[in-house]
Amino acid sequence: MTIRPRGTVTLPRRSHAGLALIGWCKEVDRALQQLRDRVFEVNTSGGRGGAAPTTCPFGEVITYTVGETTKTGIRGGFIQAGIKNFNVPNKEIENLEDDGVTLIYLEISVTANRDNANEILLPGLETSTETTPSGFWKSVSWTAEPLTQYPANTRPLLTTGVGKIIIPIGKLTIAAGAATLEAVQCGNLTINHCGGTLTAD
Repeated sequence: MTIRPRGTVTLPRRSHAGLALIGWCKEVDRALQQLRDRVFEVNTSGGRGGAAPTTCPFGEVITYTVGETTKTGIRGGFIQAGIKNFNVPNKEIENLEDDGVTLIYLEISVTANRDNANEILLPGLETSTETTPSGFWKSVSWTAEPLTQYPANTRPLLTTGVGKIIIPIGKLTIAAGAATLEAVQCGNLTINHCGGTLTAD
């Protein structure tokens, strides 16, 4: 088997007095995005061609097995939050008999970087306060009137650095025993912080 990375990553310039903080944050975000989007060519056929199966973390409805039981759910994936990495399991769709529409999202508590005196929020994350990735999955019933929105992020507090990010996954529709997902995104995620704003790319 051979694995080859494709694509390039532009590293951010060293922060200094002449480089505005917001501009530096944008360069860091760009580098993280480029790292996440790098494609790895995988050849498992001993040089005779072949390709790895295409999957869409956090962006597709799948069937999978747990023991001898076949389940339907939304594919999980990997999330990086500071020094912690999470393998988020699939979200099981428990009842395909009940028609309805829900918004699916992830809710994760994180701790932003601060200066040594805890007086300034610095770019980036220190870590996450979470321990159970299966608990990230959340949902809220969707209606058109009034239009249901995803919950808002909670900005990191200067006193503790702790905040909460909401990561939209998509609108899940169950009808006639089938589930479909209008996905917001597709791919593993890195949570970022800059200037009190939490993002996930």
